[in-house]
Amino acid sequence: MLTPEEWVRQHWIYFLVEKNQYPKGLLVSERGLIYNKLQKRTDILVRNQEGAPYLLVECKAPNVPINQKTVDQAVLYHFKLKSNFLILSNGFSHIFLKYDFSKNQFLQEKNLPKAPFSH
Repeated sequence: MLTPEEWVRQHWIYFLVEKNQYPKGLLVSERGLIYNKLQKRTDILVRNQEGAPYLLVECKAPNVPINQKTVDQAVLYHFKLKSNFLILSNGFSHIFLKYDFSKNQFLQEKNLPKAPFSH
């Protein structure tokens, strides 16, 4: 069913694959994971060529603000998966974050990370 959140998710998949040359085979949509004994799901997970988590995209409906609560939820998923990048989006507002493993913190980025392969 095309819920508002699904609309955002489908647009991100199109944007990553068609507009930014992310390999379609490296994207996983709505992957389940267990966090604190609760079943959760990621919206979009992009793996690198070795299969490790590269980019996590957390999608919200357009009427849901991207705020600290949204960031906190996505960060929980990040710490379970250990992705290099994290994007939060409601389709209109987007936050791009890069995880600095050496400093154990996120740094805000201005742009979408490059696709996980070299040309």
